[in-house]
Amino acid sequence: LNMHASWRANVIACLVRANRRIGFDRRRARDGQRLFVSQAIAPVASRHVVDGFLAFAAAIGASEPVMDWRVPISAADRDTAAMLLDSAAARGPLLMISPCSSHGMRNWQATRYAGLADHAATHHGMRVVLVGGPSAGEQAMGQAIIAAADCRITNLIGQTSLKQLLAVFEQGDVLVTPDSGPAHMANATDIVTISLHAATDPRRSGAYRSRAW
Repeated sequence: LNMHASWRANVIACLVRANRRIGFDRRRARDGQRLFVSQAIAPVASRHVVDGFLAFAAAIGASEPVMDWRVPISAADRDTAAMLLDSAAARGPLLMISPCSSHGMRNWQATRYAGLADHAATHHGMRVVLVGGPSAGEQAMGQAIIAAADCRITNLIGQTSLKQLLAVFEQGDVLVTPDSGPAHMANATDIVTISLHAATDPRRSGAYRSRAW
């Protein structure tokens, strides 16, 4: 299954012994992929990456997909998440902001995140929590948001492992984030994800279970 439409993947595919080589449909195939496969998936109306991948399963006889993103999370990680969230003194619905993507052009401005946090706290009684990785850029973004906001914000940026972040999402109500890893991790929980897609196509890479947002 050649599920990466790129010249690099085509070259690697030549090294794989297979009698049946399945690639993307005409719209999704790139870099001459159709020259390296013997069969293409059926055309898919949806642009979303997940639906394109599911067409590979259909091509080898799978029936209706089971949309189950559950990830094993230990009790210890859930306990850590609960402890970190208890540091937020206010109670109420929980808005989480994961402000950064690995691609800086996808990120919103700190002042806009701050305005969002203030609106959520003032008009909806929400407590606001920042989450993210330990990089210097993310730490700086978190500090800039807090400095620009009037409401109280709990900063958990750089304080969680990936599993602990999932456990944090389990307790949240809404996540706001650019097109990023955390946006897709949120599919493993029931949190509603509002994705910011000024620089990328939400029809292709929006958080799958929250595509309406």
